[in-house]
Amino acid sequence: MQTSGCCSPLLPWLSPTTLPLYLLPDDLECDYAGLSTQGLRLSHGLRGVPPACQPGPGLKRPVKLARINLTNNRPLEERALISQNAIHEIATQLNNNTGQFSGIGYWQSGNVWTAMANQDRFAGTNINRAQVVEALNTVFEQQPNYNSGDDALWWAQAAIAGHRGYQDDNFLSHAVATWNFVSGYVITQAQANTQPKEKTSRLSGICDGSTMAGGVFWQSSRDNQDVNSITTGLYLTTSALLAEITGNSTYTNAAILSAQWI
Repeated sequence: MQTSGCCSPLLPWLSPTTLPLYLLPDDLECDYAGLSTQGLRLSHGLRGVPPACQPGPGLKRPVKLARINLTNNRPLEERALISQNAIHEIATQLNNNTGQFSGIGYWQSGNVWTAMANQDRFAGTNINRAQVVEALNTVFEQQPNYNSGDDALWWAQAAIAGHRGYQDDNFLSHAVATWNFVSGYVITQAQANTQPKEKTSRLSGICDGSTMAGGVFWQSSRDNQDVNSITTGLYLTTSALLAEITGNSTYTNAAILSAQWI
């Protein structure tokens, strides 16, 4: 849900209890677990499905997350092999010159590198290390602070995954630099009541009785006033991860402020 200056009213079916159950990836078009998702876009990158949505073909009612069995009995070695085989498949689409994958976008490519670094970390291997290291360094060099529109923090989280998976402090420095860059677009309480220097017009400091402090602008362009929930959520989680790694309360406080905005 993007807001321009303040906020737009939420769809009547959206609430904190339904939000985790019915937000689905943007790539899903028609049906997922029996939920019809076509045309129901909540915000950039997400689609939402209301509790009263129409069931998909062959199903009489939506399937709630609580009804899905999320456990399996496969041994760790088998699960690691399955995920590594999936990595080998998508690796065929890698463009080594850009560090990105054909057929998917910039932020999705960042997510692939996160998954690959996490694969090595949790499987206790270094199978993907060379590719992860090369790609994250390549993209950071080509896109300083991983900045390309609104997707920098997806890559910051890939860098954090690289740091955790390979104990590579270079990636931690990438993540910190990107966090510092995005922090320039986080609304402070002072900015909420004035005109942020990064933007061309003044914000309303209060939205539905709550402060706008902690929200993150969707894009860095001066004429874009959108405050985006996904960007803010990424800033929250990146801040929390950096707080966990460094013990620095600056990151903790930033995470709390953005969590309060959300």
